[in-house]
Amino acid sequence: MQLFGTDLNSMCVAKARTGVYPASIEQHVSPARLQRFFTKEEAGYRICKDIRDRCVFSRHNVLGDPPFSRIDLISCRNLLIYMEPVLQKRIMALLHYGLKPGGHLWLGRSETAGASRALFDVEDVRNKIFVRRPGGSSPGLAFRPALGSGQTDPYLRAAPAASLTPRFNLSKEAERVLLAKYVPPGVVISAAMEIVQFRGDTGPYLAPPAGAPSQNLLKMLREGLLVGVRAAILRAGEEGRPVREEHLRVNGDQGGAAV
Repeated sequence: MQLFGTDLNSMCVAKARTGVYPASIEQHVSPARLQRFFTKEEAGYRICKDIRDRCVFSRHNVLGDPPFSRIDLISCRNLLIYMEPVLQKRIMALLHYGLKPGGHLWLGRSETAGASRALFDVEDVRNKIFVRRPGGSSPGLAFRPALGSGQTDPYLRAAPAASLTPRFNLSKEAERVLLAKYVPPGVVISAAMEIVQFRGDTGPYLAPPAGAPSQNLLKMLREGLLVGVRAAILRAGEEGRPVREEHLRVNGDQGGAAV
């Protein structure tokens, strides 16, 4: 099980990462659950390591960043009430896109599916739990617009001007041979998860998406890799260290394979 906790506010995300809750949760959590899943501290209760390790926290703009996908349950509570109807409709399309077939959406008590009833069936009226209806959906949104004229990506170094006379570069050629024969394939990505460089043969793991051309890593990952790769990227950014995700199974042109 993998849990993703996201918010637009970086301070909220930082607080959630600590996994510490006030002592007042005793009013809502049974003593048995407190004993099993929490550690009592002076500041309150800290969630146990086993659960905390399953959680990835990240700052995320639901209308501007690439959406999550293949999710079983999305809890999006008390967000839509602050949006105009046109934005509510766009967000509901994104939530439908992000859920697995038959996945569940949990809204706030004052929220409804509204004009998006074609996307969701009501499962629990009182608790505002909805089920994703069959059928494909496309959010139809452009995420992280491309940098305009004069703008530079702060995560990329400026490349030197290309020489008018091509020259053989021994170090680059040696690097190319090593990458092709001995180094595992990979990609270099920007903060927006756009691929800026391919290293080695990435064909078994990446494929061009259908429709308009895209260099977004999440859109190019083969089936079976999205959740694990995205979790690893978010965890690496959160913890500031290399992260390894194992036991994934990729479905490619030659069938399934473990990676």
